[in-house]
Amino acid sequence: MIAAPVQYPRTGLLLAFAFDKAVGATLRSWPWVVAIVGAGIAGAFAGLTQAIVNLGLLAWAFVAAANAMRTIRPEYRMDGGTGARMFLTAFATGIIFILGFLALIWPGIYLATKLSVAQAAAVMDGLPAELAMRRSWEMTRERFWPFLGFFVVLTIASTATTVIPSFLLGGFAGALVTLHVLPVSMETATGIATGLASVAYMYAVQAEWIAGMHWYRALKAMQEAELAQSALAQTPATA
Repeated sequence: MIAAPVQYPRTGLLLAFAFDKAVGATLRSWPWVVAIVGAGIAGAFAGLTQAIVNLGLLAWAFVAAANAMRTIRPEYRMDGGTGARMFLTAFATGIIFILGFLALIWPGIYLATKLSVAQAAAVMDGLPAELAMRRSWEMTRERFWPFLGFFVVLTIASTATTVIPSFLLGGFAGALVTLHVLPVSMETATGIATGLASVAYMYAVQAEWIAGMHWYRALKAMQEAELAQSALAQTPATA
């Protein structure tokens, strides 16, 4: 049998590409950014910022997925069917993740890794939830550790992108209240800071989608090449 060359995407280069492209993708989606940030800040005066931002980020995931696809197919437009498949896949995998983490930490990590590209499969290939999860499961069959390593690094990078701005904005808002420069309660000031920091969360989600989509695309191509090589090796030679 002739082994197909195994060439995983370079994690550093892929993440650099994803976070770079995420800047333009986020800026081009400025109406969504303005709407979510503005609603979050307004919600601070009613103590609803976190709930509003969370709902906004759920909606943003669909925008981010479409933006990520446009880095591969510039003409791409997400239709209602793809959005529904993405939602159902996210809902199903989310339930599985929760059950896994409730059982023990490791089962949750294992299931999260095995299903890590299910949403990408649903969006890129138009697969229904069941087939998208099966595709992800099969794709990680002999590549569990590379998948886990990639998504751990991506999660760390994404978390750093959100934690640092949130910490700085929260500290700055608290200082303004303490110095009586901002005439609101500390709770309201924290809500305002959270609303402003939602920009960083949207940027991080966008980068995650771009990185995940390109990782899935590369691993899918690798898998197809290996299957082709295997089929070629099993074909009887003819004189």
